[in-house]
Amino acid sequence: MFFQFLQPSSQTPRPDDSTWCSVPTPQGSDHTRRTMSDRLHSDSNIMSRLKTQSPLAAGLVAAVVALTGCGSSDESVDAALDGEVTVENCGTEITFPSPATAIYANDSQILLNLLALDADDHITAISGIRDSRVHQLRGMYGTERIDELPFKSEESFNLESIQAQRPDVVMAGHGWGFSVEKHITPERLNDDFGIPAYIVTPTCLPGSVDTMSPWDEAYTDLSNIGSIVGHDDIAAAKIEELRQRREEMESAPRGEEAPTVMYITAVSNEGVSSAGKPHLFTSIIEVTGARNALDGVDEKSPKMSWESVTAANPDFIVLTDTGDGAGAFDAKLALLTENPATRSLDAITQGRVLNLPTDMGRSGALMMDTAEHMRKALEKEQLLPQSGIEPRMDLSELE
Repeated sequence: MFFQFLQPSSQTPRPDDSTWCSVPTPQGSDHTRRTMSDRLHSDSNIMSRLKTQSPLAAGLVAAVVALTGCGSSDESVDAALDGEVTVENCGTEITFPSPATAIYANDSQILLNLLALDADDHITAISGIRDSRVHQLRGMYGTERIDELPFKSEESFNLESIQAQRPDVVMAGHGWGFSVEKHITPERLNDDFGIPAYIVTPTCLPGSVDTMSPWDEAYTDLSNIGSIVGHDDIAAAKIEELRQRREEMESAPRGEEAPTVMYITAVSNEGVSSAGKPHLFTSIIEVTGARNALDGVDEKSPKMSWESVTAANPDFIVLTDTGDGAGAFDAKLALLTENPATRSLDAITQGRVLNLPTDMGRSGALMMDTAEHMRKALEKEQLLPQSGIEPRMDLSELE
């Protein structure tokens, strides 16, 4: 039996020069800070939220704006806007506005962390996520929640789209939005446009940060992003929850011999793309009590020939579904079942194949959800003893 979980704000304009106040960049600051007028105009939700939460607070902020004017000190601006936070990101200390209220997020590794931190209303734009994946996110998080998010483009952002949205923070990854070739780098955004940028930790450039486990990478991003959006308490609770779920699974009964799992990200006529020992999916596989069938391969994302897949002969296969095209589950499975080199594998003939949304193969807040679904599937195939562990994320809407 195959376990299939699959699918088949406008911004207020900048005021004219007569009402524009320029606040000098303080010494030691890594980015040009936006004035109080700019911050308030670029996020029309600030005043509405203050009015909802406290009419007195809204009145005080309005009074500060009226009284301080262009001669206001940096201290009074910070006091009215809750200030800033400095976090270490990819080996560099970077100062961000906190709480950031107009985040431009590229690709799902950032979005998934923001959703885990209940920071939906801190997002001003999202790019780099195809419609088919948005459909999957609806099945994972609910249609109403996802449809309220500001998706702007299926393609990764460019400088023009960033400037148009006027974010106070940009979040992406090297190779997942940030690109030296396209001249969209955190350094350029900061130096040329005064916009601080956050790099998702697994994409830090080699040598910029000490090596850490995929779990610690996930915890680091949750903690840092939590500070940037002002949800430190939610981040701390989420990290502790993930640690407890991980400990529970690591304490679950194990088999005498760990079953082998192959994680396949792409299938073509030439072979498959998979996950070697350095890949984060190895950590997910191992926490379930299984073993990566390619843990002897030191390459992170190796391309394997059909003969190599046959030689590995995994007990279980995990495929991720992009929702359409060659990346869809059905397309990948068809090639595996039709190719002479793999169609006789026990995992294929006995249907020991798990299908997961592609975003469950990413670093971050969903790593334990992925592990729980994999553990459950391995138990159903009697490859691991029964543990009583149940997946917390419901994927039934994707079946």
